[in-house]
Amino acid sequence: MHDEDLSAHNLGVPIVMLGEHALDVEIDRIAIDNVLAARTAVTHLLELGRRIPCIGHNRRSGIAALRLRGYRDALGAAGLPVVVDLVARESTVCGSD
Repeated sequence: MHDEDLSAHNLGVPIVMLGEHALDVEIDRIAIDNVLAARTAVTHLLELGRRIPCIGHNRRSGIAALRLRGYRDALGAAGLPVVVDLVARESTVCGSD
């Protein structure tokens, strides 16, 4: 979103932003808890007996870092180590075996 996109906000038009990217503007925003979402998904897959060999991870993305934290939290809670070779780097492809 750019400054010109916010001109409607200055005119009093209601705006709700979707997603995690924050701006220095007071606008209502809807976003998910990325740590909890990843932890919940990984926990579910582990309960199904699945091993999670890769997750989408981009070192430049704050969102991906939060999801990686949730992934690690779920493995730790299950008493499983994080195997570095199973964490895809610079990937947007996610999956399980």
